[in-house]
Amino acid sequence: MELSQTPEIHCKNCEHTFEGNFCPNCGQSVFEYQRPFRFLLADFTGNLFAFDTRFWKSLKALTIKPGRLTKDFIQGKRARYMPPFRFYIFVSFLFFFVFSGFLGNEVNVSDENKQEVYKVLDEAKNKTVTRDSTETDSVTTTENTFNFKFGNDSSELSEEEKDEKLAKFKDGVVKVMENPKIYMNSFLKFLSWALFLLMPVYAGILWIFNRKTAPYYYSHLILAVNQHSFWFLILSLYFSIQYFLPNKTSDPEFFLLLLLPIHTFLGFKQLFERSWLRTLSKSIGIFLMYGLVLTISIGVIFGIWIQFEFL
Repeated sequence: MELSQTPEIHCKNCEHTFEGNFCPNCGQSVFEYQRPFRFLLADFTGNLFAFDTRFWKSLKALTIKPGRLTKDFIQGKRARYMPPFRFYIFVSFLFFFVFSGFLGNEVNVSDENKQEVYKVLDEAKNKTVTRDSTETDSVTTTENTFNFKFGNDSSELSEEEKDEKLAKFKDGVVKVMENPKIYMNSFLKFLSWALFLLMPVYAGILWIFNRKTAPYYYSHLILAVNQHSFWFLILSLYFSIQYFLPNKTSDPEFFLLLLLPIHTFLGFKQLFERSWLRTLSKSIGIFLMYGLVLTISIGVIFGIWIQFEFL
C-alpha cells in the first residue's frame, strides 16, 4: 500500500518548488485569493482572532510575570506572542491617544491668563528698546534676557536679529495661547518619536548594569521594549480614569503609578535571576541613570521643538 504524497507546490512569486503552506525561499504564503468571498471572510475572521489571542497572551505574560515575556522571546518561544515592537507601537498609540484627550480636556487658557501673558511679552519688548540708553544696568538686563531666550551666543547677534528673534518668540507664544490643543498635539507627536529613539539608550543602560548575566545587547533591547509597553499601558489606564471621572472625590488610580517601579523591579529579578538585594541595588542605579537621561532629553526635545515650531 503506497502512502499518499503531498503534492509539490510551485511558488508564484519566485517559482521555487516546495511542500507546505509557505515558500521556504521567499516566505510567501500559498493562500489563494481567487476564491468565493465567504472563504475570504472566514480567513479574515480567523486571522483577527489569532491577533487577539496573541495580544492577550502577550498582555497576560507581561502583566503577571514581568520577565517571562522577554525570557520566552529570547529562548525562541515567539509564535505564541505578538512581536515586541508591534505590541509597543499598538500600546504607545493607545497611550498618546488617551493622553492627548486628557490634556485637551485639561488645557483651558482663560482670557485673563492670556492678557497676563501678553502683558509680560509687551514688557519684555519694551525693555529691549532701552538698550540704547546710557544706563549700564538696563543694557545688562537686556543682554541677560537675550541670553536666556536665545542662548549664550546671543551677543554675536546684531540688534536687528535680536529684535527678529524676539518677535518670532512672541508670535509663537501668541499662537500657543490662541490654539493650545493644536500645539500640544504637535509636541506630543514630537515626544512620541523621541521616546521611541530613547529606548535603545535605556537598553544600553540595562546592558551596562547586567552585561555579565546577559552579555548580548539584543536581550536588553527586548526587555526595554516590553517594559516601555507596560509603562504605557498603566499610564493609559491612569489617564483614562482621570479623563472619564474628573470630579471624583478620591484618587485611587494613584496606586497604579506604584506598579511601575514594582513591575520593573520584578522584571529584572525574573529575567536576570539575581538576589533580591543585588537586584534592588542595580534597579536603583538604572532608575537614577535613566531618569537623568530622560530629564535632560525632554528638556532638549522641548528646546528643539520650540526652534522647529517658532524660531
